[in-house]
Amino acid sequence: MLEKLKRILASTFKIPNTKSVPTDRYGSNLFYNKTKSTLPKNPSYKQLREFAKNPIVSQPIEAVKDRIAKMKYEIKPKIAGRKYTKQIRIIKNIIDFPNVDQTRRSFEAMLLNDVLTLDAGCFEVCKSKNPNHPLYLYPIDGATIQHVIPIDYVNPNAYKYMQCNDKGNVFFTRQELCFISKNKFTYKPFGLSPVLKAYDDIRNFLEVKDNANENVRIRTADMIIDLGENATPEMIDAFREYFSNEIEGTGKIPIVGGSKGVKTCQTRSFTQDNLYINWSNFLITMVSNSFPYPVEKMINVSADRSTNDDLEERIIEELVKPYASLLEDAYNTHVINALGFGDILEFKYVYEDSENLKTKKWDRLNNAFIAGTITQNEWRKEIGFDPLISDYADLAGDERKAVINKELGTNGFNGVGSIKDQSDSKNKTIKERGG
Repeated sequence: MLEKLKRILASTFKIPNTKSVPTDRYGSNLFYNKTKSTLPKNPSYKQLREFAKNPIVSQPIEAVKDRIAKMKYEIKPKIAGRKYTKQIRIIKNIIDFPNVDQTRRSFEAMLLNDVLTLDAGCFEVCKSKNPNHPLYLYPIDGATIQHVIPIDYVNPNAYKYMQCNDKGNVFFTRQELCFISKNKFTYKPFGLSPVLKAYDDIRNFLEVKDNANENVRIRTADMIIDLGENATPEMIDAFREYFSNEIEGTGKIPIVGGSKGVKTCQTRSFTQDNLYINWSNFLITMVSNSFPYPVEKMINVSADRSTNDDLEERIIEELVKPYASLLEDAYNTHVINALGFGDILEFKYVYEDSENLKTKKWDRLNNAFIAGTITQNEWRKEIGFDPLISDYADLAGDERKAVINKELGTNGFNGVGSIKDQSDSKNKTIKERGG
């Protein structure tokens, strides 16, 4: 009741001695240019979201969302030998069905879209009286969340976030709202998204292009035309008028005849490379570097299976895992720790290797097992099999052989290793003992 009253009062009146900082205040760019830019220098969250819908920009975003949403996960006990079946069932129920309208895949896709675009993914944590589903998770538009400053680092129940809506300001504590940001800074409460980095790169590139266009407008032409030695002033004036009115700006090739020795002279290079006409590849490269995402995946480059495996491994290691770890921290903090299971359980995504990596891993583990550097259960664990319940499965190499030989010798085996001793004295002793 007291918490409800505090929330109502906080929504009506502003918390004393605090202020809020909007998430979409991204700051100004370091580049100063007097030319008029095609893109605004300080984009709003709406402009960034529209920019993120561009086919080139959306491809790496969808790559991250799709791969993480399809990944399997596990709730791992931190204490060896314990199962915690009931606790794991409750946690999986919350994660697989965060609220009545969404599944884990749609929930995570919405969060990742805001993190990749705004570097501000948010969800609210609401308590429930259902013992099988004690928490509900609701995604919130990250652009509507503001940070209450100065931050209270002493009181864990102090309000840290505020949401502006039609009903007024709603305040949240650390436990009530999860704010996900990849690039954190000490001097501002919001981060830097890959979409914003791509936006700035392209805007700077367009400013350079604008400067180049201005230079083209005020500088001399690329070519000069010589009408020949017999050209009269009237012919030259007529050709100038013809060229200005019918040729320049139309892309047509001027064709003249009837004059002796008409020729052109090139004043500078104007090949495709020097004119920077290949816009698509420039944009793809800038966007790819901002995430990072392999540029080969965005352009039509033929590649064999090995190359595709290498590109997929780069995507997982450089792009998917950093953002997946953000969700791992969010689930561990706001679900598992909130339920009081943080000391015994942990949420982890399961990464599946490519076929090329699986083959290399198989060969490496087999060689290690044959060399006696790992045990049979260690081999099975790395492959993904359940451990064996055996006295020999946790012994490696020579130690395992020695134990097996000793036990077999006690039961009638005589010899060393796998070679049986056939001498009369030992066989006689064995027969006398009933061997």
